[in-house]
Amino acid sequence: MRSKTIFSIFPVAFLFYSLMIQPSKAAEEIIELDAIKISTSRFEQYESSYPGSVTVIDQEEIETSQKTHVVDFLREQLGVDVSQNGPMGTNATIIMRGADPDGVLVMVDGVQVNSNTVGDFNFGNLNVDNIERIEILRGPQSTIWGADAVGGVINIITKKGKKSPSHFASFELGSFATFKESLGSSGMLNKLDYSVTISRTDSQGFSALNHRFLGSKTDDNFENTTLSARMGTDFLNDGRIDFIGRYSKSAVGIDDFEADSEVRQYNNEAFQISVPIQKSLTDWWDVKLNPNISYDVVKDEQLTVTDPIYNRNYTLDLQNNLDLGQNLSAVFGMEYQILNGNNVTSDFKQDVYNQGYFLQTKYDYENRLVLTAGFRHDINSAYDDPTTYKFEGAYFFQKTGTRVHSAYATGFRAPSFNQLFFPNFGDPNLKPEDSNSVELGFDQSLFNRGFKFGSTFFFVEYENFIDTSSAGNLLTATAMGLESYLNFQLPHNISLAVNHTWQNAVDHNNTPLQRRAQHNLSANLNHKHQKWTTLLGLKARSRVRTNTSGTETVPAFVTLRAAVSYHLNQNLKLTARAENLLDQPYEEVFGFSTSGFAGYIGFAYNL
Repeated sequence: MRSKTIFSIFPVAFLFYSLMIQPSKAAEEIIELDAIKISTSRFEQYESSYPGSVTVIDQEEIETSQKTHVVDFLREQLGVDVSQNGPMGTNATIIMRGADPDGVLVMVDGVQVNSNTVGDFNFGNLNVDNIERIEILRGPQSTIWGADAVGGVINIITKKGKKSPSHFASFELGSFATFKESLGSSGMLNKLDYSVTISRTDSQGFSALNHRFLGSKTDDNFENTTLSARMGTDFLNDGRIDFIGRYSKSAVGIDDFEADSEVRQYNNEAFQISVPIQKSLTDWWDVKLNPNISYDVVKDEQLTVTDPIYNRNYTLDLQNNLDLGQNLSAVFGMEYQILNGNNVTSDFKQDVYNQGYFLQTKYDYENRLVLTAGFRHDINSAYDDPTTYKFEGAYFFQKTGTRVHSAYATGFRAPSFNQLFFPNFGDPNLKPEDSNSVELGFDQSLFNRGFKFGSTFFFVEYENFIDTSSAGNLLTATAMGLESYLNFQLPHNISLAVNHTWQNAVDHNNTPLQRRAQHNLSANLNHKHQKWTTLLGLKARSRVRTNTSGTETVPAFVTLRAAVSYHLNQNLKLTARAENLLDQPYEEVFGFSTSGFAGYIGFAYNL
C-alpha cells in the first residue's frame, strides 16, 4: 500500500515541479488561436457569435489531455452527466440538461447514430481517432435536427487533410494489460485532400461488478478495431464533395449477475458513411446535399445463445443557405429518413419513416447583435406530426467585453422502437415527449481575453415525460440549473479551465430523476514550457439517485488525473498519464466498478 501511495503522488509532484519552471522570458504573449466555426447550427458562424449555449473541444485539447475516448471528454462538460457500466468498452451513455440519454442526438460528421431500438447512443466504443473537434450544443435543437434533440446535440467531426502528406504511428501501454496501436496519414495530393487512421485497442480490464453484486467477478476484457477515413476535393471553383466513413468492431466481456453463470460476450460492429456535396448556385445561394447511412449490429452472446440486434438509418438531408443582405441570412431544407430496427431473437422488426421540413433565419449586426428564429415540422409514420420552434438572441457590449444571450425553444423526443413495439413491454400508443425550454446567460472577457467567465441559467419542462423503465408517459418532469465556467490564461503559458453545473431535475412528484447529479465540477490546469506539456485535472460529482425505486444513492466522489508529454525532437513525442491518482474507490453507476489508480505511457512518431 505504501509503495502505491508513493507512486500515486510522484506524478503530482512532477507536474507541480514543471509548472514552477520559469521560462527564459519574464512573460510570454497570449497566443490568439484561430476562431472555430461550428457546423451543427447549420449556419456558418463562429463559436463566439453563436447566440445559444455551445462548447467546442478542439484538436489541441484532445491531444493535450491524452484521453482515448469521446466519453472521457464529455464527463467534464457543462450540463452533462455520464454513466458507464464498468471498464473501457462497457455501455456509456450521457444525460444533458435533465433529458434522458435518448433525448440527446449524437452525430458523427452529420450522420445520426442513435440506436433506433433503445434510443440512445453507446459511447463505450467511440475513440478519438482522426477526430478534429467535438461540438456540443446544449438545449433543445429539434427545430434544426428533429427528434431526440430535446437535451442537445453532440457532433463529432473528422479531420480534413491539409498541406503535404504526412504520416504517423503511435503506441500506448498501461494498466489492466492495455495496449493501443495507431497508424495514420493525412495531407493533399494535387486537388484531393485525405485523412485516414486505423487503430487497435486491447485491454484485460477489470470486473464491472463491484461488492454490491454476488455475480461473476472475472475481468471484463475489451478489444476494438477502428478505421476512420475522410477524403474530398473541390470542383467548379466553389463546389465541394467529400467521402467520410468510420468503421468500428469491438467486443467486451460482461460479468453475469448470477454467480454460476458464464461471462457474456457483447459484440458490436458499426459503420457510418456520408457523401456531402456542396455547391453555390448563385453568389447568395449555397446548397448542400448529404446522403448518409448509419449501421450497427449488437450481438449479446451467452453460452450457445446469440441475440443479434440490428439498427439502420438511411438519411437524405438537403440544406439551403441564403445570404439575403448585409445582415440577414436564412437556412431551409428537408430531411428524409428510413429508420429500421430488428431484434432477431425476439422476432421484432420495425421500419419508421420520417420527413422533416425546417426554416431558420438569422440577423447579425456586426457580430454585436445576433437574433435567430425558426421552426420545423415533422411527418412521421409512428406518431403524431410535431411542430417545434426556437428563438435565440445575443448582444455583445464591445467596451466592457460583456455578452448576454437568451433563448426559448420547444422540442420533442420520439419514443424508441423498444418503447413502442417490443413484445410485452412497448406501447404503440405512447406519446412523444414534448419540452419547453428557456435560458438566460452572460459571458465576460477581461485582460484582453486572458480571463473569461460566464454563467447560463436554464429551465426545461417536459410533458408526457417517458419513463424508460416502464415505457409509459409520466405527467411532467422539470430540470433547472446553472452552468458556470472560468477560463484563465496565466503568465508563463499556464492556463486554468473550470466548469461547474448545478442542476435540479425532478418528476411531477418532486422525486429526483435517476442519474442526475446536483453538482458536477471539473478543473484542468495546463502548462506549456519549451518541449514539455503538463496537465492536472480534477473531477467531482455529488451523489445521485440510483435506478432503483427506493431512496438509495450513489455516493459523491472526487478524482484526480495527470498527463505529461515531451517532444524529444521534431518527430517524436513521448507521453505519460495517470488516472485516479489518489486511488479513490467510487461508483459512477450503482453497483458497477470504476478504475483505481492506473498509469499509461506511450509515444507518437510523425514521418
